[in-house]
Amino acid sequence: MKSKKPLNELIAMILDEMENAQFSEETRRQYRDVYRRLQKLANARQEMFYNNQMGQAFIEDCNYVGTDEFSHHRFYFHKRCVHILEILVYTGLVDWSQCSSNESRHSFGVPLFDTIYADYIMFLKEEGMKPSTICTYSRTVAYFLNYIETKGYKSIEDLRPGDVTDFMLAMCKEHWNPKCLGSYISGMKKLLTMSKTSSAFIRELPSYMPRKKDIIEVYSDKEHEQLINHLGKADISKRDKAICLLSIETGLRAIDISNLKLDDVDWKNEVMYLVQEKTSHAINIPLRSSYGNAMADYLLDERPDSSSKYIFLHRKAPFDKINSHTCIFSILKKAVRNAGIEKNGRINGTRMMRHNAASRMVRKGIPLPVIAEVLGHSDPNSTLAYISTDGERLSECTLPLPRGAYE
Repeated sequence: MKSKKPLNELIAMILDEMENAQFSEETRRQYRDVYRRLQKLANARQEMFYNNQMGQAFIEDCNYVGTDEFSHHRFYFHKRCVHILEILVYTGLVDWSQCSSNESRHSFGVPLFDTIYADYIMFLKEEGMKPSTICTYSRTVAYFLNYIETKGYKSIEDLRPGDVTDFMLAMCKEHWNPKCLGSYISGMKKLLTMSKTSSAFIRELPSYMPRKKDIIEVYSDKEHEQLINHLGKADISKRDKAICLLSIETGLRAIDISNLKLDDVDWKNEVMYLVQEKTSHAINIPLRSSYGNAMADYLLDERPDSSSKYIFLHRKAPFDKINSHTCIFSILKKAVRNAGIEKNGRINGTRMMRHNAASRMVRKGIPLPVIAEVLGHSDPNSTLAYISTDGERLSECTLPLPRGAYE
């Protein structure tokens, strides 16, 4: 395979498309750095056009710089960037998505691993797993299969004691957030239970991961007003304004905002009906004038002319629905930054907006069961954590010091 376009033009097309899709600047920077390394390799080989041999050489360049130590993170990014590039050469389309229809797509050098991966996806579907869960679990297994592939294994039967433990440690060091390890462990358990030989290695996975109870960070009243005022005056698109207000006031998850359909909104009765992706709970949300008017402005004046059933679409053809996490995270992060709100180590995106919306409901005296229903918590006890954000109410609960403490 040899491209008809120079490598530098193909790389520019990929990076432009990532910007159009509103990938974060940090993500685009990572890909720019990787493709810069590929361009450097092409220059060293004195080749202007991409070919398979160049791609394979780039994938094999997977050690930490200046050492002989293997870097799984470098291996993964080199392989992924080559994959995106080859799809562009074959189809003329930039397909950078991690998951198509919430399902990861990967290919392996060992044919048997392709079969194992496909069987694993089918196994998850037969168990009735949600698409988002399949996406997370399958990505975990893809990492694992890539990992044992680099060790020279040709089958799961080649696993040796310590391999699973070493894999988990390597992923925590290079790629995973240890706070999310529970999901990755569950995905690995599903894979290892698929055969009698591999099931023996389940013992190398932690049996229980304690959840870290962080203090929930929210915006102050001043910061909240600052953000609302910014959205009222800023020169931003009607779509982004509607998404921001919807997230700020309802605390909806990114996937649920992305999945909002035109017929989910009952304009006459001023209510939205939706089934939450994570919990499968059906909820009704009052259509408040703030985000309701912003959504109407977007639908009437800015939304592309499309037959799509979804409300929020990409600005450019083919006008698909927006990607839930990547696009919405970028929109919210940009709005907060442009409103002049300091990050101060706090999280961004809809998670922060959920925390903030729940905190404000608590401070307004809304009963916890109602808040749990609005947020779609399957366990109402999850909502109790937001009590800690109401400093004024908590101060009323303090007990006076014993008399002897003053002496």
